[in-house]
Amino acid sequence: MIYIDPPYNTGKDGFAYNDDRKFTPEQLSALAGIDLDEATRILDFTVKGSSSHSAWLTFIYPRLYIARELLREDGVIFISIDENELNQLKTICDEIFGEANFIENIVWNKRIPKNDKGIGNIHEYILAYAKTNEISKEFLMRKDGIDDVYQFIEKLKKEKVPLDRAEQQLKKFYSSNGYDRGITLYNGLNEDYRPWGKINMSWPNADSFGPTYEVLHPLTNNPVKIPDRGWRWKEETFNEIAKRIDGKYTDIKKLHDGSTICGGIWFACTENTQPSSVKFLDEVEEFLLRSIISTKSDGGVEVENLFGGKGYFSYPKPTSLIKILFGSVNSKANDIYLDFFAGSGTTAHGILELNMEDGKNRNFICVQLDEKTDKKKQAYKEGYESIFDITKDRIIKAGEKLKKENPDYDGDLGFKIFETVN
Repeated sequence: MIYIDPPYNTGKDGFAYNDDRKFTPEQLSALAGIDLDEATRILDFTVKGSSSHSAWLTFIYPRLYIARELLREDGVIFISIDENELNQLKTICDEIFGEANFIENIVWNKRIPKNDKGIGNIHEYILAYAKTNEISKEFLMRKDGIDDVYQFIEKLKKEKVPLDRAEQQLKKFYSSNGYDRGITLYNGLNEDYRPWGKINMSWPNADSFGPTYEVLHPLTNNPVKIPDRGWRWKEETFNEIAKRIDGKYTDIKKLHDGSTICGGIWFACTENTQPSSVKFLDEVEEFLLRSIISTKSDGGVEVENLFGGKGYFSYPKPTSLIKILFGSVNSKANDIYLDFFAGSGTTAHGILELNMEDGKNRNFICVQLDEKTDKKKQAYKEGYESIFDITKDRIIKAGEKLKKENPDYDGDLGFKIFETVN
């Protein structure tokens, strides 16, 4: 898998790009598996040296050709970009990877506006392409903030907070942290403090009707209200889920508020409320990767925390974004993740965290030009003579921080450095 965050050609990011990697047609032909005429056409696409769309395309075009060759047949590439080059990038990616291999244009809500005038821009884009159509069609993401929820509930459990009060505190926790419905729906706690939620059992299709049959309340023995369009399931399925045999419920648990759970069905205190099916949060920790994703963390703050309050980079990507993208792909043992615009080292940091969280053994290759830092800037004055020096130190500091916070972790937090020689 490949993730890149190339220069955006904003007019403010220093792009009249001094492309020190000048491919010859022969080199590009060999690397990208194209004929010499095609390689020459790409390299002659336009004149280099200006901050125009054409110069940016000339810069990125051969790199994407080579990137495609580096991908495994089931490989995926994610490319961060903003509105300045989005349309141009989509056009050349369609040519290089094929329109049929376009996966999605993901909108990333970064929640941190740039210093804009007029309208605060709080989003960027991530183009996703597959090398071939052999990849899985499902990209899954873990619900944002779910681990914080589990930690909060574990704290309530250790403190033996009564369930009614614990549920109230959980709802306040959801509200104060801005969780979406994919988590806030699960605001009940069973006797083991396992969060659960109520799922509507009505027939979901507005153009048809579901089955209708009598369901008796487990305590009053009176029929409950049948949904207007019928039940979601046939009666045999309901009986199986509710653990109802010969009309009798065989597994009844009374909750602190007087309601009951029979098998996997929740009933209110009386028959006047329609019952719901029960789903636990730990059964639905993932969902399909959305075309709009949001992150709460700030990449700049992450870097500052590692470097004693010093940022060094403008708007670096947060590790949470990297983890969402990489975590959405069904990785295999020892998969390699490539980032050839390493910059602040977010990709490497994100891989280290993700491996620690799910126990997988992803490997990363991060490439950074030996780009010199501005001698007038704080980074240079503190000994970082190149961007690579900062990248390297960030990965080291990230590994040290993770080991300090997780002393029992025995996974690999190290890396090797290889330098090209002209």
